[in-house]
Amino acid sequence: MTKRRQAQVVQYFEKHIQPNLGLTLELVNHAKADVERFLTAKLDDLKQRFRSQQDELDETPFQQAEDYLMSHAQGHFLWARLMTQRFDEINRVEDVLRILSDTPKELVDVYKNYFDRLERLDREDKRIAMYVLDDLGKATC
Repeated sequence: MTKRRQAQVVQYFEKHIQPNLGLTLELVNHAKADVERFLTAKLDDLKQRFRSQQDELDETPFQQAEDYLMSHAQGHFLWARLMTQRFDEINRVEDVLRILSDTPKELVDVYKNYFDRLERLDREDKRIAMYVLDDLGKATC
């Protein structure tokens, strides 16, 4: 459930149900555990890829990346996915931390980078990208 829909549920509960029945609402966010499982799996896959290329693998960059990602994700799956998306492109262990340091820390800044890149597309590619984004926006509402 998105935070926006969660807020709607809380507002409805407080306005219509709580006054009449005297109940309380307790919301539990399970997204954090799911995000942590995703990040662990993503980093484990990355370690396995590098382990197959090297006899001895320094685990330090992976542990630092895991610590950083876990502490900053705050239950935001999209942020975690966007932060780890570029891991598929790297060929050196040293690039793990470089990617994290080059990537914006806030989700809004990640979006800003995407839109800045959209602005640099040629007219036809930009039209297609905007069409896709429009459909995605409609699908998530």
